Amino acid sequence: TGTARMISTGLAYGMYLSDLMDFTGIGSIRPNAVTVYENGVVWGTTPGSVWWTNPVEINNTGDPLLTASTIYLVTSNPAATYYLRENKVALVVQPGITLTGPGSNFRVVEIAEMSYLWFEGSIDATGDNNGITQGWNKFCQLRDVTVRNASGDGIAISSAISHKLTDVTASNNGGHGILLTVFNSIDHSSYNAFSNISANNNISHGISLVGASNNTFSNVIANNNAQDGISLTDSSSNNRLMNVVANNNTFSGIACNNLSSKNSFFEVATSNNNIGLLLGASSSNNFSGANVSNNVSDGILTQGSDSLQLSVVNSANNGGSGIALLNSLNSVLDGITTTNNVRNGIYLSGSHNTLNAIVSGNNALR
Repeated sequence: TGTARMISTGLAYGMYLSDLMDFTGIGSIRPNAVTVYENGVVWGTTPGSVWWTNPVEINNTGDPLLTASTIYLVTSNPAATYYLRENKVALVVQPGITLTGPGSNFRVVEIAEMSYLWFEGSIDATGDNNGITQGWNKFCQLRDVTVRNASGDGIAISSAISHKLTDVTASNNGGHGILLTVFNSIDHSSYNAFSNISANNNISHGISLVGASNNTFSNVIANNNAQDGISLTDSSSNNRLMNVVANNNTFSGIACNNLSSKNSFFEVATSNNNIGLLLGASSSNNFSGANVSNNVSDGILTQGSDSLQLSVVNSANNGGSGIALLNSLNSVLDGITTTNNVRNGIYLSGSHNTLNAIVSGNNALR
């Protein structure tokens, strides 16, 4: 017909639902317009109009959110728990406002047994067990979220499917920063996507996957946690983690234990931990493009982990061995550099493995 039709599939990177909201008065959706440029010059601009018909309500009381397809705005902190108890509900905290819970060892935001839910905002969970709990739901989003100071886990997600967490920080919590777990042996947390995630200064693991499979993580930072930076355990399998930094953690930068298998890690940097990468009783995990350095003990340590794939890995300046494979079978090491480690460059004990393109030098032991 000669008319151009544009379809938006989601918010642009760095933009949030809060950018579309007018938090003044009774709350509303801001008008939008499209500007078309030709060679850097404005060709035309559409009239401003509100593109969505969702009801918008101010909720500064912490009452349960019960009306489907409604966007609830928080413009002042009620110091109460918010419950998202209906499908297709959004809760958006005005930028500059921080939610606190009731301070009664409970939680600040509860998202349970519903689907297509959305949360944005900053949480200080001082005095409460959790900042956010999510369970038994699908297709939910956490976007531009900060959670800190919970006595337990900052963000606890159980038996969740197809969630998206983008631009999320969980720090200074008394348990895990982010916990992705399974409620029972059937309801696994799967097919969730995490991007631009920071989990720092938590008393337990920064990010913990317990029986969680087929999830993806990209652009992850897990530093200064009192246990592992990132932990995969209890048969957490087929997960993909890309662009990962895990430094200064008390235990390991990254740990795969207890039958956690077929996980893939790409572009990993882990330093100044006790152990850089630890694999115990797991199999068929893959690390590609890893820089492991300056750890107190071994750079990479496997104990009873078979069929490990290490490719393009540099392990240097560690207090133990660069790579130590103990009772681990059928692993393939390809494109490995181990230098300046206090013990061995590569140490094999009770292991049968394939080594290709190895450079090892200046290690204290051979």
